[in-house]
Amino acid sequence: MKNLKYIITILIIAVSGSFAQSWQWVNPLPQGNPLNAVSFINDNTGFAAGSLGTMLKTTDGGTNWNVVNVNTQRDIWKIFFATLTTVYACGDSGLVLKSTDLGSTWSQMNINTPRTMRTIQFFDQITGIVAGASGQMFKTTNGGLNWTNFNSGTGTDIWTIWFTSPDAGYIPGSMGTIQKTNNGGANWTVINTGRSTFITKLFFANGTGYAACTQGEVLKSTNDGQSWFLVGGATSATVNDIFFTDANNGSLVLELGRIYRTTNGGVNWEQTLGVPLSGRALTFINGKGFMTAAGGRIFRSSNAGVSWSTVVNNVVTNISGLSIATPLVTYMVAEDRIVYKSNDGGNSWSLFAIPVNMSFTNNIAFGDANTGIIIGSTPNMKRTTNGGLNWTTVDPGTTSDLYGAQFINSTTGFVTGDMGVVSKTTNAGLNWTPINTGTSHSFECVYFLDESTGFAGGMNQKLFRTVNGGLNWSQVTSVTSSVNDIQFVDANTGFTANDFGMVFRTTNGGSNWQAQQIGFYSHNSLTFLNSTTGYTSTDEGMVYKTTNAGLNWTAEPRITVNPIRRMKAALGYNIIAAGQYGTILKYGLNMTSTGNNNTGVPSKFSLEQNFPNPFNPNTNIKFSIPEKGNVKLTVFDVTGRMVTELANGNMNAGNYEMSFDGIGISSGVYFYRLDVTGDEGLSFSETKKMILIK
Repeated sequence: MKNLKYIITILIIAVSGSFAQSWQWVNPLPQGNPLNAVSFINDNTGFAAGSLGTMLKTTDGGTNWNVVNVNTQRDIWKIFFATLTTVYACGDSGLVLKSTDLGSTWSQMNINTPRTMRTIQFFDQITGIVAGASGQMFKTTNGGLNWTNFNSGTGTDIWTIWFTSPDAGYIPGSMGTIQKTNNGGANWTVINTGRSTFITKLFFANGTGYAACTQGEVLKSTNDGQSWFLVGGATSATVNDIFFTDANNGSLVLELGRIYRTTNGGVNWEQTLGVPLSGRALTFINGKGFMTAAGGRIFRSSNAGVSWSTVVNNVVTNISGLSIATPLVTYMVAEDRIVYKSNDGGNSWSLFAIPVNMSFTNNIAFGDANTGIIIGSTPNMKRTTNGGLNWTTVDPGTTSDLYGAQFINSTTGFVTGDMGVVSKTTNAGLNWTPINTGTSHSFECVYFLDESTGFAGGMNQKLFRTVNGGLNWSQVTSVTSSVNDIQFVDANTGFTANDFGMVFRTTNGGSNWQAQQIGFYSHNSLTFLNSTTGYTSTDEGMVYKTTNAGLNWTAEPRITVNPIRRMKAALGYNIIAAGQYGTILKYGLNMTSTGNNNTGVPSKFSLEQNFPNPFNPNTNIKFSIPEKGNVKLTVFDVTGRMVTELANGNMNAGNYEMSFDGIGISSGVYFYRLDVTGDEGLSFSETKKMILIK
């Protein structure tokens, strides 16, 4: 059974070139934003839409989905087919989208309102109704060119409408009521359902009506909506969508990510799917069902909802830890205790099929490509020395739950946790020594610049500092928000990522800190490429960038609303960001860029002297290769011990520049060596010296 751990299943392949200069989805594919709507026109062609203007289209019955550009970042909530080729959608801030070529191209037919439009229905190609927040409803008779107010008779948010003609239909009212009009909203009849829960969806099938509600209730009408009665429900969770194929057979999807099915008109319900994702929308066509959810997930049924399968096999659970072992080798761990590994700088990932035997996995840290730890609880630490193939329990000197982990080199590392715990290893995690911090506050993160100067941060506005390897600790009182991550770019300049949109900056080694308000959501992670360029990620999926050592920050183009929990740079390859619902993003760092398009293919191998030299803590190394080959760029200390691999893989002919970060290693003389084996038989090896002065 031991060999089973050796089985690694290929999981994710990047969707485009390895070094594209923009944020891109790596998992899930094609994207991972919540999908609020789904609709099919026939067995093969359908759409799913959601947050940040996401629109996906399938033409093969949901097996493959492609992103369609609709030129908006407003959330989309509903899709409706007016004809076989005309499609409408609605969303935030009065958004109305229209396509007349079955979704190949879209135009905006917006309504002049700041309110969100939740639902839309058309009766032919040009006549339709849209409704949404604060009871607002609008009607068009010219294909969306103009919209007129449609009196709803309510100030309650309208999530669903059901009209049989442009003048006759039903909408939810307040406190569990349903409203009916027969004259285009001039008058409304309020129907008391006897319930006080909010109605989220209305659905009629052959004169039989169903109303889905919060708290899991399902109401039914057998007289075309004149009266309603409770037929039961699946659970107490909110029903987000409901769909019936006839008067008796139907399914509903819950906020909790469960699908239930009934075959007797709602009297009894049987669970047919349960996933740890918010279920959003549901539809059926000719016995085939589709459910969309948070995290960009789409589920499909081929047997009228009896069973369901995911369209794409990918990570579902939240990513809890991320570690850059070398620029090429990266590890992640998810909350389901599965470990993921990349051997190409984060472009593609593989998984170890057997979960790590821990109750909770909170973080992961590697000192080199093979040796690392996972921390959490019960037990609170596991260690590998063979690249994640096997994990053994290690005693970190405490029974407390652990949250923060860092290796400053291949042998020296620190972990932090509950009750002020800090432990240190000097033999690559085999043995640990607890450090007394003098506090009982929990530490969520840890960062040591070297073996002497370090910081531990956590909840309740707590940041502690040591300058003698942890023998003594003092609280930094100028940091006034809970600390989620710590990052230094040199001995003086450092940052903390904090709650409530705060980032704190120091320019004197952590003695004093200045607050910066960057948005309003919690900042979870920081990473820097060099002394001036860095990034911070947030709970709302935003990434902010600085190019002047944190003096100013600007928002990056946003591609997700999912919280980004971890972010680190595989220098020369990608910035990797990971978080909720298995979100993995990358930003290509384009290590092959020379900045001079006139140089062409180099005529010979070369390895240049690093610059600056001496350096502290970053320096750049340039090299050239005249043909495609396997390239390895390695840094060693004076004893010959490998410090890190900056490159190890196939590269095309070209001029390259790599960055080396000396944070975490001591001052001294180091060597870097370039080894190339060309595809055409040429080979090259050269070593140069560089000096780190701190």
